[in-house]
Amino acid sequence: MKSENIRNLFSGVAYCVCGAKMSLIQGTIYPFYYCQGRLRGLGCTRHALPYKALEAAFKILFLKVPALLASNTDNSTQAELEALQGKLITTETQIANITEAVKQGKATGALTIAQAELESEVEEIKASIEQAQAKSGNYKTDEQQAKKILASLDSLAADMGLRRQVREWIFSNVEKMVFNGDKQQFAIQFRKGVRALYQFKNKYTEGEATFIPDFPKA
Repeated sequence: MKSENIRNLFSGVAYCVCGAKMSLIQGTIYPFYYCQGRLRGLGCTRHALPYKALEAAFKILFLKVPALLASNTDNSTQAELEALQGKLITTETQIANITEAVKQGKATGALTIAQAELESEVEEIKASIEQAQAKSGNYKTDEQQAKKILASLDSLAADMGLRRQVREWIFSNVEKMVFNGDKQQFAIQFRKGVRALYQFKNKYTEGEATFIPDFPKA
């Protein structure tokens, strides 16, 4: 069976800074990324960007991704787990105190109701802990997948299997990419709450990737 020809890695998450989606258009020699708003005459006048340069820039940015996933997501998930585990200990201690009071003949209707409520809360906390642990496992899988992709990035242009892996990773980890042809830059919003900016230099032959607190203004 013939492998799918994935020409556009960023399909589905790529937008112009004006808000319209981006389209991959084949030029006379090279493919370009165009704003659909400009193509349809809806008022956007921003320049197109050479698509080949965008993939090269994404490869440079991708070099920072494993460390990003490890430092940003693992720390936040660990903090969530520790908070839940602390809450579980506190709640179970309260239940143990009520149980001891019952053994000493100090049981009341209010204590019985409180114990039932706390036991229900324990179940909810345990379920939340399981979800947080699963989330942590997914982050580690994302990090491992990113490292695996990194090892083969030099073959990205021609390896359709690798291109499929990269696109799947983008779908899972990137909320949106915003392109500005006039400023020769694009920004990425990761689903983990982190933003990155790639600024092209020297007619798209060079560039620099940095992490930023907010998207740049149009």
